[in-house]
Amino acid sequence: MKISRTLYILFFGWIVLVAIGSFLPPTSFPSWLDSGGNRDKVAHFAAYFFTSLLFYVAFRTRFKRTDIYAMLFAAGYGALIELAQLLVPGRVCSFGDLAANLSGVLFFFVLYRILWGKI
Repeated sequence: MKISRTLYILFFGWIVLVAIGSFLPPTSFPSWLDSGGNRDKVAHFAAYFFTSLLFYVAFRTRFKRTDIYAMLFAAGYGALIELAQLLVPGRVCSFGDLAANLSGVLFFFVLYRILWGKI
């Protein structure tokens, strides 16, 4: 029981960190994280891959098809965050960012299916 509580806290903490990072002004990020280049897309890919992974790990005993729910949650969360950025001064809603988010989610799903022999 103690490990599941830790996993929930880790998952929800990650969700909060992603939201905070998504709503901070672009000038608050280090210069090596070039917001206009491919590094930004890699960060989006990784963030939503780990969102899917942490959802799966935290909730795998609660749902029968947790991999599907993890994919749906992370994709929906990524889309919602991108839309919410329309309301934040200095941030933009980008189709490229949304595509990077969805790529990370799909990579989790495909990797999960390959590793557990479901493909």
